[in-house]
Amino acid sequence: MGALPAAVVVVDRAGDVVQVNRAAEALFGGALVGAGAWQAAWARLQPPRRRAN
Repeated sequence: MGALPAAVVVVDRAGDVVQVNRAAEALFGGALVGAGAWQAAWARLQPPRRRAN
C-alpha cells in the first residue's frame, strides 16, 4: 500500500483510522491513525465557511 501513488485511508466500523499510506499522510498533513483522526482530516478538507452579513 505504501507504493501506491493515490492516497489510501482505511477506517474501521467505529470510524477510527487504522491504516494510511504515505500519499494520504502527505495529503492530510501528517499522521492520521487513531480515534477521531478521520473527522479531523475531513474537517481540514472542507472549504472555509463564509460569514453571514
